[in-house]
Amino acid sequence: MRVLSMACFPRQRNPGLLPAGCLRLLLVIALVGLVSPTADAHHPDHLACQVKERREGRLLLRGCAHAENLQVGALGAREFLDHHAAGLGLQPGLADIQLVDERQSTAGFHTRFRQTLVGIPVYGAAISVNQAGDGALQSLYSDYRPLAPGNPFPTLSAGEAEAVASAAAGVQATRLPSSSELVWYPRANGSTALAWKSLIYSAAPLGDFLSLVDAHEGKLLLQENRIAFDTGSGLTYLPNPQQTSGNTSLADIGDATSAVLDAERVSVTLLGLDPGVGTLRGEYADLVSLGGGKAVPDADEPSRVYNYDRSDPRFEQVVVYHSIDSIQRYFHSLGFDDDIGAINGIRDFPTLAHAHWYDQDQSFYSTGDNAVHFGDGGVDDGEDADIVAHEYGHAVQHDQNSCWGGGDMGAMGEAFGDYLAASFYAGFGDATYQASHAA
Repeated sequence: MRVLSMACFPRQRNPGLLPAGCLRLLLVIALVGLVSPTADAHHPDHLACQVKERREGRLLLRGCAHAENLQVGALGAREFLDHHAAGLGLQPGLADIQLVDERQSTAGFHTRFRQTLVGIPVYGAAISVNQAGDGALQSLYSDYRPLAPGNPFPTLSAGEAEAVASAAAGVQATRLPSSSELVWYPRANGSTALAWKSLIYSAAPLGDFLSLVDAHEGKLLLQENRIAFDTGSGLTYLPNPQQTSGNTSLADIGDATSAVLDAERVSVTLLGLDPGVGTLRGEYADLVSLGGGKAVPDADEPSRVYNYDRSDPRFEQVVVYHSIDSIQRYFHSLGFDDDIGAINGIRDFPTLAHAHWYDQDQSFYSTGDNAVHFGDGGVDDGEDADIVAHEYGHAVQHDQNSCWGGGDMGAMGEAFGDYLAASFYAGFGDATYQASHAA
């Protein structure tokens, strides 16, 4: 606010008139006020940014250019946040903003803060400030939001919370000590729940399970496997040579390969592989841990490249792994996920599978070992992704209803397995063939 000197307003006999000098001064002040910096100039809407948007509570500023001369790193980032606190929705003085880290890259400086309430961090509420090498702001991402703290004194110990988290993850053995800290778990209505955030480093099942457990009620609020799984590649059929080529005269030729059959293989990305090993075991499929069945070599590639032809028994392992993993990831894309919000996943764990169980022309799912088994009679079932999807369909329905049985339920199960295979692979292969054979 500007304060005008009273020298401009001498006492006069006619208070309705102002001296000409004062009139000129007021006019100059008014004009200056139109162009001089004001508090609004610090609002993010007044920044010259190519992208400015608020989406689901997050503020994004990208491609920014402005005249402020900021120091590089955390000091300049905090200075910028302080200058623009009102426009960014932050508290003046930034008393509830805590520095997490600052990094320098070849492109500039990157500083990350987190929001706190009464000194306790808010889970997921972060502010990232990215600067160019000269300190100029390039982008900002903020999940900061107005929140009300709850009761900051836990009634559950960290050990009790870890026990809840371990039970939910099915942890049988750990490989490293766990860690825990208190955090606020924000809710959509602006309230918060005090929670223990723990990281449990599990050996069986393999995972780094990040869990949030209500520090008063002992309820699991969130659980995610944060381990960094490997990615590989391999050759597979999608779903089989007849469908992809449209040639119904193709024959098995005693499990031998040929140029025609090799040409129908497709290179795919294999996701979720367990780190530190070369076998096909991962987030949603496990081709090595099921005992019994035929003794065949496992695909074991430290390079994570699984390129085999169909005469190699390891080829079927690639087909089975990719099919199960792809279907499960599709379920996740539909919202069936044990790690986000409500626990509603459908068979959200590694399914045991044996690509060469026996020599019969039959494949099956069994509740005895909760696994899928593929036979080698005729054409090896494990190299036809339609059959893999069908058997996985039985495993999926048993996971949804452990009382699944025979009779009409059994008939429904056979139909569901066929439908899952036909629908999941409906968009693959030769269009002319699919027009006549898709069902």
